[in-house]
Amino acid sequence: MNKFLLLAGLVLAGGTTRAQIVQEQRYNTQLTVHKLSTGAVKYAGYFTGSTGGQVRIYNNDNSLYRQVPVSLPAGAQPGPVLYVSDNLFNSNAALEMVVNFTVSNASYSQAMRIIDETGAQILALDSTSYPQVYNTPLGTKMLTNYYTSTRQYSKMYALPGTYTPLKTTPANPGTELAPFPNPATTQIALPYAVAPGQQGELTVTNAGGQLVRRFTVDSTFDKLLFDTQGLAPGFYLYQLQTAGKSSAPQRFVIQ
Repeated sequence: MNKFLLLAGLVLAGGTTRAQIVQEQRYNTQLTVHKLSTGAVKYAGYFTGSTGGQVRIYNNDNSLYRQVPVSLPAGAQPGPVLYVSDNLFNSNAALEMVVNFTVSNASYSQAMRIIDETGAQILALDSTSYPQVYNTPLGTKMLTNYYTSTRQYSKMYALPGTYTPLKTTPANPGTELAPFPNPATTQIALPYAVAPGQQGELTVTNAGGQLVRRFTVDSTFDKLLFDTQGLAPGFYLYQLQTAGKSSAPQRFVIQ
């Protein structure tokens, strides 16, 4: 009896030993996560203070790494800070980043500024935000999408550096991230992954299983920007087939 009670006590004691989630810090803004070419991970966000706006970059231990002054137009509402890097938008050792913002009293509503760690402007683009950056066999590219009252179009930029993604592309091809935005109205990004040197076929089907679109894709990009205009509202599925393998179907909704 005593041995049984001792064993039961050990089981109960072991059952109460659990890892805990501990809050380390609170930031009064929205942060994004980035990886430098050295492998160091940083957190960045836009802060507004008595001396004006600035991007603050933090280390993994939540200590302050950099403060970057930012000059935005009057009335601008800042958004997430993207692509904090040390070898992407310039060819020197200075950090650089993308600051997105909206302006309600201008001829455009969305805009972005690429700046370095001194606050100096590298590139200013209006009527666009949230660029997509990719490493390709022909160099690193940046795709920006533009929306005006009369038309939509895209611009592709060649970048001088190399993008260091936070997450490594998986060895096995397949969809990894969720489509965005979901639900969609005019366009939706469909993420996928194809191994280098291979090609795949990405298909879109409707709720009845009927083929809607078919695309040939490779490892140059990791997302397909799909135009949903002209398609009936409802839910759709997309799937990637490559090298005799099929990814799990991903569901998205068109409003």
